[in-house]
Amino acid sequence: MAVEADVKKLGEEASELYSRILDGLQEYYRSDITFGLVAERLNMPIRALIEFMQRYRLPYKGGEEDREKGLAAIGKLSQTSKE
Repeated sequence: MAVEADVKKLGEEASELYSRILDGLQEYYRSDITFGLVAERLNMPIRALIEFMQRYRLPYKGGEEDREKGLAAIGKLSQTSKE
């Protein structure tokens, strides 16, 4: 029973981190904050944030089209995480 509780707790923590990352990236796409500042606010290494973006094929902000694609992808990922 204790193992199940530990696994459930780890799952909730992972889900919370996933949501925090999505929120941080949404702010990244909507504003002029830097990628490094997002990582700092999330208290995670830049490399980990880069790997997250690569895993989910999120674009790096280079122009308005990238912002739109990024926000659309974040919206889809947010919906998926709530299901």
